Amino acid sequence: MRASYVLKAQLSRIFYGSQGSFERQLNNLPTTAFQYYYWCKLKELCKYSKDFMNEDLISCGQQSNTFRRYIRKEWDLLSASKKRLYYAFFFHFTKIDYRSLKKCELARILEIPTPAISEYMLFRNKFKHKYDTIWFQEGKDRSKKRSIMAGHAISISIHEKESSLNLTKRFQKMCRECRYVWNKKISDDQKDEIRIKWELQKQQFDLQLARELEALSFNLNRLLKMNIDARVESLQIERHRTATMGNVIVPYGFHKKK
Repeated sequence: MRASYVLKAQLSRIFYGSQGSFERQLNNLPTTAFQYYYWCKLKELCKYSKDFMNEDLISCGQQSNTFRRYIRKEWDLLSASKKRLYYAFFFHFTKIDYRSLKKCELARILEIPTPAISEYMLFRNKFKHKYDTIWFQEGKDRSKKRSIMAGHAISISIHEKESSLNLTKRFQKMCRECRYVWNKKISDDQKDEIRIKWELQKQQFDLQLARELEALSFNLNRLLKMNIDARVESLQIERHRTATMGNVIVPYGFHKKK
């Protein structure tokens, strides 16, 4: 077997387990309201920079963590009314039917915290936070320098180089300990309190989601009446491809041996 004709390309070091994951990597469209807001800010920046190529808009923005943090802070300071306008812009220009989405999918787009799926998971989330805090603190203590005196004249400083636990094993250990505490250490009264708190969180989540859906429906109807597609170009979404995206991954090609 011999290789096919040489192509001007380079092989990617990234491994994709499925065709779907590869296609999602090529899709640069925003998937949340904040990403859409960030995308709009990058598009505005493109207008005032002659050297900023439009086709490399997304790739350049993804490499600037400082700019992303700045836009995130700006987004967090927006009022609820302005955020809801961008919610409407997102669904209007992405052509996503919000009515067909599940609650968790809509909450992810709007970045609304979702409640735990059960009272036990609510308990486990808090348990994991405390567990990780203790584990990281113990890790810092293990990495501190220790002084060993050799004889009376030599002082030696060493680091205790202990390899960190595998994250999967540590998570499994945390789950076992959490289940044991839940079954053996938590009383029925305490479980009832946790269940009441969990049900309250679900009610608050449903109420917040209902308010956002009402505002979203109202704003989308306003956008349709305004015919905003023809008036505001900076808010429209286009699929941008970088100049090198087509050469990222090339399948191997071989000729049959004659």
